[in-house]
Amino acid sequence: MEEIVSLANAMDVPLSEQDIRSLDGFFANYDPDGMCSMVQDMIYGNPTEIDMFMREALRLGNRYHVKLPVCRFVYDIITSMEKARKFA
Repeated sequence: MEEIVSLANAMDVPLSEQDIRSLDGFFANYDPDGMCSMVQDMIYGNPTEIDMFMREALRLGNRYHVKLPVCRFVYDIITSMEKARKFA
C-alpha cells in the first residue's frame, strides 16, 4: 500500500499514510478460512486479474519514476505461477 501511495502522490493524487491506516481492521470480520478471488482463480485454473491491476501499476511506476519493488515481486510470482500452471 505504501508503494501505491507513493505512486499516487507522484501522479498528484493526494493519498497518505492516513489512507492506509483507515483500512486497519477492514478485513477483521472476514472468514479466516476464506480466500480472495485471485487465490480462487489460481486454484481453479482461471486467469487472474494480475495484469489489470499490478501490470498497470508497474507501467505507471515506470512512467512516473516510482520504484515498486513489492508490486514487482508480487507480479512476478503470480505470473510465474500462471505460466507454470500451463505446463503442469
